[in-house]
Formats: sequence, C-alpha cells, structure tokens
Amino acid sequence: GNGTRPGPMHYCLFGLASCYAATFATVAAMEDFSLDGLKVIAENRIDFSRVLGLSDNLPIEGVKITAVLKSDAPESEIRKIEKLAQERCPVVFCLRNPIQLETELVVQGRE
Repeated sequence: GNGTRPGPMHYCLFGLASCYAATFATVAAMEDFSLDGLKVIAENRIDFSRVLGLSDNLPIEGVKITAVLKSDAPESEIRKIEKLAQERCPVVFCLRNPIQLETELVVQGRE
C-alpha cells in the first residue's frame, strides 16, 4: 500500500499498549488504587534495511511504553502500580524474555 494504514508492526504495538493498559487497570483495581483515567502509548523505530537484505542492522532496537494517567494517589503508590503492571503484563514478558517460537510451513496442493 501507500503507507496510510497500519502495518503488522503497528498491530504488534497496539497489542502491547492494550495489554499493558489492561494489566495496569487490573492491578490498580486489585490494589484499590484510585485511577480516574489511563492512556498508554507504545513506540519504536524500525530499520527496514535488514528486512530488505541490505544490512545486518537490528530491525528494532527497543520499544517505549508511556502511561499517562489521572490519579490523586501519592507518587509512591503510582510507582508501585507501574512496577506491578510491568511485572505482570504478558506482552511485556514476551518482549523481555526469550520464549519458544515455532513456525510451520504448509504448502497446499502437495502431498
């Protein structure tokens, strides 16, 4: 396409942001934390040169999550919820830890 619609990496970041937001909100509720609003932004920079076979550069050097929240809670409580959300978010876990990945190729029409 002409770059006007989300691509696969955008969907990956959407998944990260939504999972982190859901985990943050869940942890906040479990801890009786007063949360009046939450917005999560996930960002990265992509170098397509490796994908195109032009270099051995890492395609992605890192990902940044920014959580913007509204709360009257003390800073120490906010940091506690942030730490728990980072520890418990399944997508954050997948990005921070090597996990087993299995791929399978099926060619249709061949026996």
